[in-house]
Amino acid sequence: MEAKAQNLTAREQAYFEHVRQAKEQRLTLTGYCQKLGLNVRSLYSVRRDLVDKGVVSRTLAPRTRKTRPGKFVAVHIATPGTNGGEPVCWVRHPSGVTIECGRWPEAAWIAQLMKGGADAAA
Repeated sequence: MEAKAQNLTAREQAYFEHVRQAKEQRLTLTGYCQKLGLNVRSLYSVRRDLVDKGVVSRTLAPRTRKTRPGKFVAVHIATPGTNGGEPVCWVRHPSGVTIECGRWPEAAWIAQLMKGGADAAA
């Protein structure tokens, strides 16, 4: 980058300085700009110009997010006949009851079970 650094405008050099300071302070560029009262859009505009010049890559660094637990649960699926008599699926009812099925249940039965219909177990 040193060869290209000589061709950078003062505005582009300032962009790199802001990015460096944001990293040192462990802030996102947006958070850094909010802290200093800077316009983050103007910095991203400079970044876009640097991408067009080929000085920085088009892709941004991956975001680090705290993952929140979702509504999905782990599922174990086995091919019938190869599971040694174990259930091929488990259904966890909203009440907390877990139902083990030796074969794949009909979709209509599962739908009725989840609704809580009185005849679902039939």
